[in-house]
Amino acid sequence: MNHLAQDIRIAIRGFRRTPTFAVSVVVILGLGIGASVAMFATLQTVLLRRLPVQDQDRLVVLWTQSPTAAEMAPPATDLTEVRRASQTLRGVAGVVHFGASPRPFLDGDRTLVISYSQVTSNFFDVLGAKPVLGRLLRPEDEAPGALSTMVLSYAMWQSQFAADPAVIGRTIVDAYDRSKVNIVGIAPPGLDYPAGAAAWIPLAH
Repeated sequence: MNHLAQDIRIAIRGFRRTPTFAVSVVVILGLGIGASVAMFATLQTVLLRRLPVQDQDRLVVLWTQSPTAAEMAPPATDLTEVRRASQTLRGVAGVVHFGASPRPFLDGDRTLVISYSQVTSNFFDVLGAKPVLGRLLRPEDEAPGALSTMVLSYAMWQSQFAADPAVIGRTIVDAYDRSKVNIVGIAPPGLDYPAGAAAWIPLAH
């Protein structure tokens, strides 16, 4: 320890004599450590950590491409034909093309902005996802006249509802059209597809 303290004092005196060199060393070390952390985080997210779905290596996303090379999601009206004609797809689910859209909802006397995505009722079935609490979407949720339902993401449940299990069955109100939406379930941790989705509602036909 005596030698270590002496070495530290010598290093500090050296840095005082050459402050530019000292700053350069600190910046290089900081950049190196930051880059290493970023690379490991990316590796863990992309390759090591599995998604909260079944058979993730057998899931595909279908896209169409316009003559101008712009990528476009196929419309939900094409799903029936895709299901009928496909000989390789075991299940097909649809997501409205604009992905997650923020919208204000009233939960009692507070306003929540929830980025939700409209999906077909078999969305979670195709993914093989299981609810943490309650249930996920069902075919009857898309039936005409059915009560509007919503599945919350795990992160949304944790951050905005304090992981309260009593949230299942709670009714929130769309601040725009005053329609009522019943919260029926909580999705598994890590599921946020489409990107940024904090909740899912059934796609209205």
